[in-house]
Amino acid sequence: MDNISEMDNIKEQLVLDDNTLIPIYHRLASAIKKQIANGYFKEGDYIPTETQLAEMFNISRTTVRQAILKLCNDGLLERQRGKGTIVKRQKLMREFPGWSSFTEETKRMGKKPGTIVVSLETIDPPVAEIAEALQLEPEEKVVYLLRKRYADDELLGVSESYFNKKVWDKYELHIEDPFSMNNRSIYAFLEEKGVELIWAREWIEAGTADRKIARLLNAETGIPMLFLTRVVYGRGDIPIEYAINKFRADKYRINIVHKRYNS
Repeated sequence: MDNISEMDNIKEQLVLDDNTLIPIYHRLASAIKKQIANGYFKEGDYIPTETQLAEMFNISRTTVRQAILKLCNDGLLERQRGKGTIVKRQKLMREFPGWSSFTEETKRMGKKPGTIVVSLETIDPPVAEIAEALQLEPEEKVVYLLRKRYADDELLGVSESYFNKKVWDKYELHIEDPFSMNNRSIYAFLEEKGVELIWAREWIEAGTADRKIARLLNAETGIPMLFLTRVVYGRGDIPIEYAINKFRADKYRINIVHKRYNS
């Protein structure tokens, strides 16, 4: 990485998004991630050092460190003591196209969806993972929406949504009466207000109900749960929502239908 012409070539490849709504560290992380996906940086390659990247883009090493840490947390890079940062061998990951709201999914199953708002408030992000997923700057807040979910009047689980407040303010998504959102799809509401929902990343985990969730579900603490965590992105890959949907495992099942691409 010491060759000047090589560094110039790398700088040509690492083009930062000019969207100033997105923090610089995230734009740098996205640029590196794109070149990993394109094969410019291959498994086992060392990326430029923090100092080289800082000089390349005239940014601080702290900002570069944030970008590298994000990619390490995403499983794309790995720091090697005394050597540098390397592109990791990637795990095989299955992706399933298409996503929809709880309301849409429940209707598709032939059941009557129900949603009851428990609370809607502006808060500090409760954990760093949420702030990072929503690309928040320090001190920025989120809009927190807590709802109970029903199908044919049976309580199945709860949804905790954290919205990027910058997006919320930009589109003037102010809701005077939170309970007016009862039995309404939040995605339909966002789209009515002009927010474009382009794609989402979702992962599924098994867990148990803590005291807060058990109380909302009128159930015992520790019952088996399914946690569906989703990050929804808008135009320009701007994150809009970080949601954790928590369903009772004895009342909710995920059914995945596979079809071969050539059939």
